Amino acid sequence: MWVVKAKEQHKRYEGQLRLCRQVSPHSDVTYFVKAVGQENPTLALVLPHQVFKPAVALAADDQRNLCKQLILDRLTEESVLQKRSSLQAKAMEMTIRAKQSQDVILTLSNVCQR
Repeated sequence: MWVVKAKEQHKRYEGQLRLCRQVSPHSDVTYFVKAVGQENPTLALVLPHQVFKPAVALAADDQRNLCKQLILDRLTEESVLQKRSSLQAKAMEMTIRAKQSQDVILTLSNVCQR
């Protein structure tokens, strides 16, 4: 009876286990945290703010280059730092949830193998 129930559970969770083995949430979260944490938040506070200089005549090349830059001033700097810290907190939470999911999957696979 136990063997029959174990085989039924194994069949039921086999598809989910196959999908979970293909996904690597730990590496995904790790790459995300590394991408978010590349910039040092203390450097943004140390950099001097530049004085505004009006543009004389912008060429098309200058406009294209400006589109790829992030311009921070004293008003937006605080909100960017707050968003960054909230993203880091969410990344930690996702890491914990991914670890818990891996533990559950490992437990299920061990139960199915017995």
